[in-house]
Amino acid sequence: MQSFFKESVKLSIGTEGECVTDFYDYDVEYLKNGMVYRILPRTKTSRFVFGIAWMNKYNDDNQYQTWIAADPTMIKAKLPHEPDSINMDKMTEVQLHEKLERGFADAEKGNVHDAAEVFAQYREKRE
Repeated sequence: MQSFFKESVKLSIGTEGECVTDFYDYDVEYLKNGMVYRILPRTKTSRFVFGIAWMNKYNDDNQYQTWIAADPTMIKAKLPHEPDSINMDKMTEVQLHEKLERGFADAEKGNVHDAAEVFAQYREKRE
């Protein structure tokens, strides 16, 4: 997991295989401005899972929420069988880029939800 901060915005990126183990046949390298999957000579994997989450107005009380939201292991725990509409394996490159562009446009228009409020609502429903 790696996070980036600019003014009051926090962006977190999480990946599977962030540490070298016998389980993964690839590695993840952290960069100053992002991260990269390191393909090794023995790599046979063709699907590289990652999560991205961001929030405006982060603070000491809510800033951990992007870590939870961008953690692929948490996503899999909640979505053991992801719907086709978010399954990158079933999208063309054009479809993926269209979805990303729509998401960016929504964020720029202010069509966002405060992560603290969303998590509070989620906790209320689960109790």
